[in-house]
Amino acid sequence: MLDTDVAQEAEERKENSSTIVKLQQLRDVSLYWNSMSEMFIPTSVWDQSHQLQYGIFELIEADMILEMMKDTFNQKVGLQNQYIVSPFTYQMQLAFRNTYKPATDLYKYKISIKIEKI
Repeated sequence: MLDTDVAQEAEERKENSSTIVKLQQLRDVSLYWNSMSEMFIPTSVWDQSHQLQYGIFELIEADMILEMMKDTFNQKVGLQNQYIVSPFTYQMQLAFRNTYKPATDLYKYKISIKIEKI
């Protein structure tokens, strides 16, 4: 867990067992732009499918488009990526008490956030 003190405190304080702890994680997040990427859909196919109800998906399977996109990211040669947001990992822990006693409890809400650059 991100903040083990919250879990230990919840165990130690038996009189307030209504502490709820939630953990959210995002791993290996990044956003980048490849200004030299090629078109996935040929212009001729785009022109033919422009007026169709489901567009290019009536002419090309969605799975095929997905595989073409994956292949581009697996090929390291020739990619000229520029990160808009560098890769990072994010963890957030939220602890809150349903029953809060100001005289004995240290907090009603507690948030811990940890962001690591990869």
